[in-house]
Amino acid sequence: MVTTRARNRVNQSLGIRADEGTTVRLFFGHNFLLGIGTVLVYVTATLLLLENHPETNLPLAYIASGLGMMAVGKIYAHFEHHLALRQLVTRVLWSVIILTGVIGVLVAFGHSVVTAIAIMVGYRSIYLLTNLEFWAVSALVFDVRQSKRLFGVISSGDMPAKAIGAILAALIHGHGPLLWLLLLAFACYGAALLITNQTLRLHDVEATARPARATQRPIKALVNQLFGGSDLIFAVCLTLVPVAMLAAGIEYEFFVNVKHKFHDQGDVMGALGRVLAATYLLAMGVKALFSRRALDRFGIPATLTLLPAVAGLGLLAYGLLAGQANNDQAQLVYYSLLYVGFEVVRRAIFDPVLLVLFQPLPPQQRLKGHTLGKGFYEPLGMTLAGVALYLVALLGERTYGWLLLGGGLLALALLLLTRRTYRRYVLTLQDALSHRFVAPDSLAMPQAATAFIETALASPNALDVLNAIDYIPTLPPEEQQRHIGTLLRHPDAQVRQQAMALTDTTAEHLPTLAELAQQDPDPDLRRYAAEQLAQQATTADGAAWVTTREAVQRLLTTADQAGREGAIIGALRSQPADKAAVDSLVQLINSPDSADQITALHCLATTPLARQEAFVQRALTDATLVEAALPAAAQYDAIRPALTTFLTNRHYWRSASEALIALGDEALPLLPRPSLSAADAALVRRLAVVAGRVGTEAGRQWLLTYLADAPFALRGPLLTALKEYDPDAANAPLYHRLMADEAHLAQRLLQGLASTANPALASALTYETTVVTDRLLLLLMGLTDRQTVQNARQSLYHQTTERRANSLELLENLILSAKSPRSVYAALLALTDTALPLPDRLRLLAPHVDASPTPILDDILTERTQTFTNWTVLMAQAATPPDSYHPTPTSMHHATDTATVSTIERVFLLKNSRLFADTPANVLASIAPIMKEVTFSEGEAIVRQGDIGTSLFVLFDGQVGVYTGDTLLAQLGRGDVFGELALLDAEPRSATVTAQGDVLAFRIDQDDFYDLMEERPEVLRNIISLLSRRIRTLNQGK
Repeated sequence: MVTTRARNRVNQSLGIRADEGTTVRLFFGHNFLLGIGTVLVYVTATLLLLENHPETNLPLAYIASGLGMMAVGKIYAHFEHHLALRQLVTRVLWSVIILTGVIGVLVAFGHSVVTAIAIMVGYRSIYLLTNLEFWAVSALVFDVRQSKRLFGVISSGDMPAKAIGAILAALIHGHGPLLWLLLLAFACYGAALLITNQTLRLHDVEATARPARATQRPIKALVNQLFGGSDLIFAVCLTLVPVAMLAAGIEYEFFVNVKHKFHDQGDVMGALGRVLAATYLLAMGVKALFSRRALDRFGIPATLTLLPAVAGLGLLAYGLLAGQANNDQAQLVYYSLLYVGFEVVRRAIFDPVLLVLFQPLPPQQRLKGHTLGKGFYEPLGMTLAGVALYLVALLGERTYGWLLLGGGLLALALLLLTRRTYRRYVLTLQDALSHRFVAPDSLAMPQAATAFIETALASPNALDVLNAIDYIPTLPPEEQQRHIGTLLRHPDAQVRQQAMALTDTTAEHLPTLAELAQQDPDPDLRRYAAEQLAQQATTADGAAWVTTREAVQRLLTTADQAGREGAIIGALRSQPADKAAVDSLVQLINSPDSADQITALHCLATTPLARQEAFVQRALTDATLVEAALPAAAQYDAIRPALTTFLTNRHYWRSASEALIALGDEALPLLPRPSLSAADAALVRRLAVVAGRVGTEAGRQWLLTYLADAPFALRGPLLTALKEYDPDAANAPLYHRLMADEAHLAQRLLQGLASTANPALASALTYETTVVTDRLLLLLMGLTDRQTVQNARQSLYHQTTERRANSLELLENLILSAKSPRSVYAALLALTDTALPLPDRLRLLAPHVDASPTPILDDILTERTQTFTNWTVLMAQAATPPDSYHPTPTSMHHATDTATVSTIERVFLLKNSRLFADTPANVLASIAPIMKEVTFSEGEAIVRQGDIGTSLFVLFDGQVGVYTGDTLLAQLGRGDVFGELALLDAEPRSATVTAQGDVLAFRIDQDDFYDLMEERPEVLRNIISLLSRRIRTLNQGK
């Protein structure tokens, strides 16, 4: 038990989760063995090189090593594309073992400079192969979020091994013991091979072939050809070049200065061993303990900037040191510190983070990027550094000033490249989460596609024609007119209507428009044709226009309401005082026929006449006319305020909202001031819709004014409406304050989940966490790119771990770019990472949000529906003794006064039905109020086959039979649902359902359900998901 607790504490301190422990230990052990083997070869090569003129031999070794590594990298890349990764990894380790044997032979029988350089090339090749093998496997086992947490831990395994090698180096004198070191390296590589086989048995590490993701930005031909179409790979590879050059330069200066300081070979190796041991041990500690924390605290941009900052400060310190008197001891200390600092930051922080950047790419691109970077561009940097250092060694000390300047330029270039790489990383994350579709208007029309469009337009299939109509404007003008003339006579009404939208004012199509306006069977098309015809007839002359005017005159007096309405609107739009059109409209207004009056109201909504306020006012009080009167009322100042009274009417609020939206800024002063209490939730949602769709700065300010003081429960609709507006940095203080509030609420909810043993309350609180998550993301949309946040929001609940990890990573970077509090990201991570135990999720928030001093039950019963959903309040009441609080009525009520079944019973009934079984109870509680109790007697038909269905039924008590004709298809009982498709589309019933005895059921009407979906979009999402699952199940059963 003690061992398990100790292991858990270690895992927790390192950010390792329970299900990751075995994998992390395997990777750590694998890297440890590779590190021992590699550093022992490194010790051997370094010993031999430092014996003979290191000033010139080390640069030559860098050049040869770089060229050798590039050759090995090319060979590896070839086999990477032709072998399965399992086979490749095994063969790489066998190749390393063979190379180690070759180096052993060189050590035993060769002692020349060429031999030393060859051994260094062998070391670098082994280092490259083990690096490529290790990171290839880890890149496929871990997703981007795991990589950020664990790469620092698993890659720190080689650091204690290299420290051991450095200590051995300090103890070695002569060539004899080197063979024993190589034999030990041989054994370590063999053990690493065994661990690799164990890892491959535990994980699927095959790189699934996927096409490269499409991007919305142009990709250069060079990037497509050399970097797999990924500008992220291109950016990372360029970044590795100055990193390798700086690393080689600093290592060179350190080794040469040690050699100059100590003349005895044993003293040289002792000094090198101590510094290298300190470097690797320090790097191990930083990697394991601080790498992840640095990322969590400062993010990727600041972490990447650390390496060029260290290099720049080191070069600045060299400039200051050069101005002092010659002091060999000071120079040695300086180079030792610079080497240690640069290598620790590079190995412990920079390299793991840089490799994390590849994780959003598809697996094959991920491997290609790593192989290109480590197998070609990093060796290229080493080669360039070797050339520069060799020239400096030949030309003497007078070139050191240029060397210092070159180092400064490299540090500056590295800083710029890391920033560029980070930008490409964020864009790649966006690509990973964005829609895979391209908008039709963004597609270029190649010449070869013209023939296909022509064929589709001539197709007898109306769907083919509709898909091709959008591309008519891309055709030559004469072809456009020819196709429009043909499509105006197409048998499909939708095709004719879309073709009419493409007509212009030429006389060519006027006869066809006149014919359609008078004879087309579709009333909407007759209205639209008459409107276009009337607009054109009043503004031109000529023989063709005379015929057109005659047709319009007939339409102004026709009994066809659609044609007459279109003709009046078209004529008055063109000439507001057109006498014939005015007379026709007045005649409709004065008609006692309600159909005529509805037509008149439609006309007034578009082309108002003076002094008709009284008619519109009367129409607003007539149930048969009110729907048509609302848009017309918006045209008259005196009666506009009446529109707001309809916002609380469940039948007419949509029409009233549309009328207000059409007024723009003029609607905002008319809007009533809501109380911002849960009782006014429906009104606040509808007002928010109006203000949001107004789309002006005044509309934004109206929403922000109420958002600043809105309780949690009302923030959602206000923030949803604000999505219509572009982000504005001026609103950042308000948004940051609200984000902090949401983070605190998230902490309270998670603390409540951790403390409650009541399953029903826990389920309700879990739903509340999803509501908080949505509000946090809506707030983030107000500060940064809306579509990017939306894509991340959709991927947060994706089935694949990779998409979820990419979405969290993108959100973190968006939060950083928006300069939002770190508590926002901590809250999002704690709310959405449900794989973590609750105590760990609370620990994520602990540094940013203080723990709540009050129990969650007290908070719920105090704040009630101002903060929580109705269902959560009900569950809290049920979990609390009645004498512990003073119950007050919730805003949840039944649709009728005769309701006999409680809200909780309704929710449990829905929860036990197959249709709603997977729907959260909090959502079902929103459906409960619109469930109408209905009773039926034995033999009574509840629905009849062939009737239009507009309701769903849920059986509460009794049984029913489902019949087609006289054939009994099924018997249904308590909890069964029928007629569910009627909620989404009114279609004829496919069967008759008859009561078999007394029946008590609940009816949910389509109109009520639509109202609920306007207020609670998650209801629609759940219904669609459930219906889709049922359809899929039926298809699989066929």
